[in-house]
Amino acid sequence: MTDLHAAPLDAPHAAGSGKGTGMDEPAAPDLASIERRDRHLWWVTLFLLVLLALVAALAVAGWIGFEGLDPSLPRLVRPAILLGLLLPVGLFCVYALHARAESARTRRLYQSQAARDPLTGLLNRQSFAERFGQEVSRSRREGRPFAVMLCDLDHFKQLNDSYGHQVGDHVLQLVATSVLDGTRGTDLVFRWGGDELLLLLAVNARDGALIAARRIRQGVIKIATSRRLPLDLSIGVAFYPEHATDPKELIRLADRALYVGKKSGDKIHVSGEVDAEGDAMESADPPAGGSERA
Repeated sequence: MTDLHAAPLDAPHAAGSGKGTGMDEPAAPDLASIERRDRHLWWVTLFLLVLLALVAALAVAGWIGFEGLDPSLPRLVRPAILLGLLLPVGLFCVYALHARAESARTRRLYQSQAARDPLTGLLNRQSFAERFGQEVSRSRREGRPFAVMLCDLDHFKQLNDSYGHQVGDHVLQLVATSVLDGTRGTDLVFRWGGDELLLLLAVNARDGALIAARRIRQGVIKIATSRRLPLDLSIGVAFYPEHATDPKELIRLADRALYVGKKSGDKIHVSGEVDAEGDAMESADPPAGGSERA
């Protein structure tokens, strides 16, 4: 009998929430209101700064005098009164600038949250284009390739059908944690859709990518063994710029390699490599709907 509670179902490093987790998702940030508040603060602050500078300039030029004050007051008291009038304006300007800086920090935080999958905490598909461009720039700058890995959980649909989507969600969280543990901080892990993950790994050689792929798969096998689940991981690998430079083509080649590895039983397959069954397997086209693979 499958033991789904052999160990606690911990959330991944970048904690998120989603369906079936029993956790409330944070309310969507109202970025438009933040932008409006920033604009209002900016214009009020600019007006008050100009007013402050004007009053100070007029006072220095002697155009603002103290004729209405008691002539017996010491000369130093009169500038102090003027300073007392200007000080609240200055403090408000400081507050407004601080509030603007906090708004910028909050906006960056919300943008970071928007780039992550709410269930697993991994990067989401919408953030892929920007991150891929950054990896290409780094690859050209450092003169080293990177690997595109497309991973698919074997038998996940069967697990969902047998135990329900809530259990499936917990398993996805465990897998996300395991994959993050098996990669470096500079590696990028995306939830590509359903039970598929996509990774961008900077590597110095092909062997390094294969070692990382085996480590990632062993982490999933460990989850399956400890909970007696029918679970495994198939991985297709393509390299930039060896196999392609276009992101869509790299993903297509990685998906094709994934299909070959899954069908041949190798589980980990590199694009363009001939498997044990020969070229016929390599030329096969994967079926549509990658996340529905058995």
